Amino acid sequence: DTVEFKIVVHVEAGAQSYKVADTMSDGLTFNSSSLAVTYKDAPATANSDYTLELKKDGTTFTLTFADSYVADKVGEDIVVTYNATLNENAVVTGNKNSATLHYGNKQTVNKETTTYTYEFDLVKVDSADNKLLNGAEFQLYTAREGGEPIKFVAVNGGYRVANGDEPGAVIVDTIKVNGKVHISGLD
Repeated sequence: DTVEFKIVVHVEAGAQSYKVADTMSDGLTFNSSSLAVTYKDAPATANSDYTLELKKDGTTFTLTFADSYVADKVGEDIVVTYNATLNENAVVTGNKNSATLHYGNKQTVNKETTTYTYEFDLVKVDSADNKLLNGAEFQLYTAREGGEPIKFVAVNGGYRVANGDEPGAVIVDTIKVNGKVHISGLD
């Protein structure tokens, strides 16, 4: 699943050294190509109006604005939008994204969001005595009617939704043991 984020930077009089530091949990992967910086719907220019520094792990970045870019925007808003993809490390208890705006000497504003993913157990039982049955084929869809098949991969104790065309991804499988399977990574 792709999660959209938006940061509105309100420019204060006399402030300098505007910088946004964003830290995502291991369950989110920042899509650097999605980053857009705009002022009154006009796009800012990378490496001139701002610079983007990516950390090696793909979950942290810093956006630094040129003082010359913010100088004439006092009282106005600069809008930063970007997205991240829930990955194989996403957890049901919540995947956090924290963004901190630094400006001036020591001014900071911090905001945090949490993106959730879901899981369930798929159970196949005998209709006569509710005994768990092995060997049932299953397929998951994005909607009850007219949905697309969901690709998933086997993991310890069950399956999780695949990331795109991840190696080993399938759309149909068979419950082989205990008539029950755990599925995670759902929207």
